Amino acid sequence: MQSILLHIQDDDDLDGRIDAAVILAHAFDGYISCLHTTPYGVYLTNDPFTAMMLPVDFSSKMEQLALDLRLKVEERLRNSIAEWEWTHVDDEAHLALLRRAPIADVVVLSLGSDRKAQSLAAKVAATARAPVLAVPPSDRPFDPAGIVAIAWDGSAESSVALRASLPLLRKAASVHLIEIEDRTVRTRSEQGAHYLSRHGIKAAVVRRAADSGDAGGAILKVAEEVGASLLVMGAYGYSRTAEFLLGGATQAVLSNSRIPLLLAH
Repeated sequence: MQSILLHIQDDDDLDGRIDAAVILAHAFDGYISCLHTTPYGVYLTNDPFTAMMLPVDFSSKMEQLALDLRLKVEERLRNSIAEWEWTHVDDEAHLALLRRAPIADVVVLSLGSDRKAQSLAAKVAATARAPVLAVPPSDRPFDPAGIVAIAWDGSAESSVALRASLPLLRKAASVHLIEIEDRTVRTRSEQGAHYLSRHGIKAAVVRRAADSGDAGGAILKVAEEVGASLLVMGAYGYSRTAEFLLGGATQAVLSNSRIPLLLAH
């Protein structure tokens, strides 16, 4: 995971995203590509009067805000001794991220408590050609050498997520394959464990029943029990026109997880 695409936006979760990207860069000798976006709507909602009456002044104001943010982020990255580059585009964040995801090894986003952050993570995870590391607000830094839990049901999505997580699994203290017995399992988790064994990774299998049909809640409960510092999961896309593109257990985990998620579709 050497090519790290980091979403830059001046929000409360920015420091957590930067920290996770820097930790990944140090762990894999990686390079951080900072992508700062300004959606077109921001130009109108930020200061509509100035935007309409004094477009030159408004443009200068927006450029100064972007420059201030860039200086702030670059100072953080310079102090971390990480290598980085900066790109700014006027576009919706999810569209800009999706365009650059195919040449990234991982996309770093936030898993905030607000609907906007979760919506962005859902949109990118459901359609990006790269795994998404979604980081929740936490006092504990992301630990790529910690315990990893993998939600497994044998689907194409969970298989893609499993393969995408291999670089992290090789560094993990231990790996646990979680299988929720809710009649959706297509391939038993032993096959996933066997696949990992071919890559020199030993994985323990944990099976549980879904509590009242809540597969997402059951997955999070097991991840907490094993002390996971990362949960790997397939991103199951349903409707690409809905605000939340992920279905069932994936959306439940996205909305409630207190540990970082690695999502792949």
